[in-house]
Amino acid sequence: MARYATEADRLRAHNQAFKLAMELGCTPKDAEVELRRRAGLASIEEKRRRMAAMQARSPRVQSPIVADDRWMMRD
Repeated sequence: MARYATEADRLRAHNQAFKLAMELGCTPKDAEVELRRRAGLASIEEKRRRMAAMQARSPRVQSPIVADDRWMMRD
């Protein structure tokens, strides 16, 4: 069961679940599960987008390693 900061937040969430239940033709509980699933997917997509932006902004620069380099003396 989800915890809400206010009664208004709880009612908004219930309203959203009820409207989705009407669209999907399922129960409000099933709609709540679907809303949580969609929120999780949106969170994952947001994290992937941020990671792609970070990688595009600062590409990794790797120095070439030669077999006879003194690996302990490199700065």
